[in-house]
Amino acid sequence: MRFLSEHPILVIEDDEDIRESLVEILESDGFLVKSVGDGPTALELLQGGLLPCWILLDIAMPGMSGFECLDKIRENPEWTKIPVTLLSAAADVKFQAETKNVDYLKKPVEIDDLFAKAEKHGCRRTL
Repeated sequence: MRFLSEHPILVIEDDEDIRESLVEILESDGFLVKSVGDGPTALELLQGGLLPCWILLDIAMPGMSGFECLDKIRENPEWTKIPVTLLSAAADVKFQAETKNVDYLKKPVEIDDLFAKAEKHGCRRTL
């Protein structure tokens, strides 16, 4: 019998290739993952009761930016404790993350760094 962590990782990334790669990498290492291509869809999932162990959030997305999505997440008291990691290829991603008091990963993402962040934020692999 296999048991899944009750809380998946939520990947919010508008680039389908990057999103699918992140999901494939995380799932291949045993993590449960839910992914969406934009901030409004992610917020709908959260409002519908999804409680991820960690949110991996792209900064540069059309419509609602990652920063706008992060602000909406932080406005809801039920979601403020969900760890968020900003994802960007921008040179100043570290500074941007520090101003928002969140973690970051620079694109292209190193696989070991991705796994380390998932573990740091308490995400469990399937058994």
